[in-house]
Amino acid sequence: ALRARLTRSGEILERLETRLGLRLAGFVPREGRYLVHEDQDAAWRAEPFRTIRTRIQSWPGGPSNVITTLARSDGEGAGEVTTNLAAVFADAGHTVLLIDGDLRKPTLHAVFTAAPHPGLADYLKGEMRLEETVLKTHYPNLWFMPGGSHAADPSGLLSGRRMADLMREMRTRFDYIFLASPPIFGVADSAVLSGFAGHTILVSDLRTSSMQTFRRAGRSIERSGGAFSGLILNAPRPRRDGAPRQPGSRVPFPG
Repeated sequence: ALRARLTRSGEILERLETRLGLRLAGFVPREGRYLVHEDQDAAWRAEPFRTIRTRIQSWPGGPSNVITTLARSDGEGAGEVTTNLAAVFADAGHTVLLIDGDLRKPTLHAVFTAAPHPGLADYLKGEMRLEETVLKTHYPNLWFMPGGSHAADPSGLLSGRRMADLMREMRTRFDYIFLASPPIFGVADSAVLSGFAGHTILVSDLRTSSMQTFRRAGRSIERSGGAFSGLILNAPRPRRDGAPRQPGSRVPFPG
């Protein structure tokens, strides 16, 4: 059933690009699996994300080494997509920083069996040095910054001077930066994060996608000064047990 839906997706691609002028980066299964946990025997799982990597790298744009990904709502697999994209960019030999920018419900630390803090929020509040908030994962070329401790005003922190300084600094240290954003509707945080990115990509469930939603998302991103670059559509697949997770360690990052 999943394959049939993805086969019919060519019609969706043509309609989106014709009516909205949007690019469709690709289609991926949503199954709760992360490439950072897979061994070489499961390398075929990376192929859809490698295709998306190639398409993103061909897109025109601004400072396109910064990419924000977001969903319409929780449960659409944006965190999974973002982590897997960061992994395939790292596979290509690029130094990559993945930042969990969801200060309200940070979750990506669990992927790397890392502590949720210190992280982004702690740095933005001035409580931790940058070197204390970034960890080198077991995955080659991939660094990770957790969301950090509780923030009373997440959008205020993200729109502050320290966040702007952080992004300016990290652009000089990493080839690519991936910002995992909270859902676009309901909070202002995602609009702030999209303003830092050369590309903002919406992750959406293939089964429930609609033109109206895409238009609303595009308007929200563009009002913040971001670039709504395209879409990644996904569809669920029955969950399977993954390989054991590997912890990260806090070590110096590129500089």
